[in-house]
Amino acid sequence: MASAVQQSAIDFNMTTALVDLVRSGTGDTLTLGVDAILPELRIRARWQSIVFHRYDGQAEDLWLSRNPRVAPVSSRYGSFGFGQYQRAMRAALPQLHALPPVAEALDLLLDAPESPQRSRAESVVRDLYSVLRTCELLRSSLLRDAVTHEALRRASPVILPPEFFAPGAFTEAEVAAYLALNPQVGQSGPAQLVRFILTLAEQAGRDLQAPELRRWVDELGLLAYANEVIAELSDRQAPRELRLIVSLHASLTGDWPEVVQAWVMHGDEDVDHADHPCEPTPDGVAIAVFSAVDEAERLADARGLPLRHVEVAAPAGLLLQWRPEEIELGIRLGLTHDVVLHWSDRFKQSPETRRINRWLRDRLRAERPTPGHPFDWLDDHRMLEIGQLRDQLKQQSFGTAVAVGCQLREPEEVLTLLLTFTPIVIWLGDPTPTGDPRADLIAAWRELPRGFLTAYRKRWRNEPTQDVLADLRAVWDDERWLDFCHRMQWRDVQEDKQ
Repeated sequence: MASAVQQSAIDFNMTTALVDLVRSGTGDTLTLGVDAILPELRIRARWQSIVFHRYDGQAEDLWLSRNPRVAPVSSRYGSFGFGQYQRAMRAALPQLHALPPVAEALDLLLDAPESPQRSRAESVVRDLYSVLRTCELLRSSLLRDAVTHEALRRASPVILPPEFFAPGAFTEAEVAAYLALNPQVGQSGPAQLVRFILTLAEQAGRDLQAPELRRWVDELGLLAYANEVIAELSDRQAPRELRLIVSLHASLTGDWPEVVQAWVMHGDEDVDHADHPCEPTPDGVAIAVFSAVDEAERLADARGLPLRHVEVAAPAGLLLQWRPEEIELGIRLGLTHDVVLHWSDRFKQSPETRRINRWLRDRLRAERPTPGHPFDWLDDHRMLEIGQLRDQLKQQSFGTAVAVGCQLREPEEVLTLLLTFTPIVIWLGDPTPTGDPRADLIAAWRELPRGFLTAYRKRWRNEPTQDVLADLRAVWDDERWLDFCHRMQWRDVQEDKQ
């Protein structure tokens, strides 16, 4: 109440005092509770009698806002971590009037009599040291651009509370503290952090022997365990599933072919290769693709391996009009398999194509995407004029990924030219995309190319989404695809010689 009954308000005295208190904070609790702030409020609003009546019947303290004085601590350890620290210290040292900084807490605890509460508090304090080091690593140049909500969820060995990802949350600190203070059975908190960080680094394509990671592991004193996790993650990188490669390159005119070629691969091993004759129509090709999928699934079952990854290669003209993830035989191919598009002209048997493929593969290995600028954005028709574009591409004016942000006047010619000199090309599948394609691509880059299919699936299910990725198409000729093309080209050369 602004004033007691029949008492005059004085220049919003109580209101301004309360606002100042909320802004500045007080005490060491995470939230500003009504009962806790009343004494301070009565001191600040000296000319009024502050009245508080509780009508809710709850036993807990009602709170008005988060405590700004605790925010710097929360940014380092998370609200969850600081809350655990607060409860553990209060239980171990009930005589404390104010919480000490975490760095000073261990000395206080060691001076106290031994008890289960003291042991628990010591454990929390030591784990928070690991949290601090881990947050510093997450915010370092090595990992900061790899930290996204989805990446943290996938790297976590346990399910994380959804409130950690709410706007305004200190997400990386919350996650690190939760993992450190909630270890799985038979594992310590710091060990769980080691698994989490190394998994995050592996998913982001970082070197697991990077000096920053090794230094962090040494600070935690978990070298042997970290080496075991690294060995385990390295084993995971080995082929764990089959993949199907389907190509329409048999078309001599760039139109629908009369045969679809398919390979079933396990790592670099060519498990099976078959030709699937078809009618040179969209429906005929779709039937041939599903025939290849059926055969690949039979081989996968025989080997006890999953088959989720399907790669489809086609000429530029078909890539512009055909969506292989949408072909269906009872159910869409893209709902049951992860579909990625490639450019089939990389199979061409010519010294020029082999040389360009090798050059592109070397560039992909040498050039890593720059955070904030992972691709070149082309949205000016003057830049896409064939003659000027060819000169720029030959001079290596663009990186290994290009996104076209405008409608193409000569779509097949431009796409063919871009793909000749660029392994990753993205273009508008919808002439009027929702949102900001450039910004959304930058934000989602770490999740691509699979992120495209995730967006397509949401749209197929009519899920409410503003994901502009659903309006885009992409050819994603990564190192593995270029390696495959290189092997196929030289194998065909050897077969021709025989």
